[in-house]
Amino acid sequence: MNKKFGSFKQGFTFGKFIFIIVGIAVLLSVLLAGVVYFSPKEQTNRLKAINKAKRTEDVQKILDAIHAYSVEKKGLPSGLEPGMPEVQIGVSSMDCSISTGGCSVMMGKCFDGAYYLSKYLPAMPKDPEGGTEDRTKYAVGIDQQGVVTVKACAGDRLDPVSASR
Repeated sequence: MNKKFGSFKQGFTFGKFIFIIVGIAVLLSVLLAGVVYFSPKEQTNRLKAINKAKRTEDVQKILDAIHAYSVEKKGLPSGLEPGMPEVQIGVSSMDCSISTGGCSVMMGKCFDGAYYLSKYLPAMPKDPEGGTEDRTKYAVGIDQQGVVTVKACAGDRLDPVSASR
């Protein structure tokens, strides 16, 4: 008496086939997302966005510090006055001219924001693309009505970063 207890077919069932297709699709989507994420163009765009966010934050911090100084001291820091042309922020006493990113700072010394604003800013912000303590690549100007404007002098000319109060 030769009896088989069960007969098993070897091969793929429809369920196994679908499972493999789904697995391959998931792997391909992960691979494709990695290629897009690490593409040079995407990295450049991401770096530009990060730098713009830092500039926006820095400009606001500087403007807030000038405002806090003005409120506490009941006047602007020495070197800043209504109707003045833009000056670059930094400690350099040499030529601080810069004409990029919407800034048009003429020759002259920088406004020493680190000295006057140190109580309100733990460290003077510097542009992420080459700003230094001597020349931060940020500028401040005050119009005839006393409106203070702080600008980022580096970055995209078509989409400049500035804040006024």
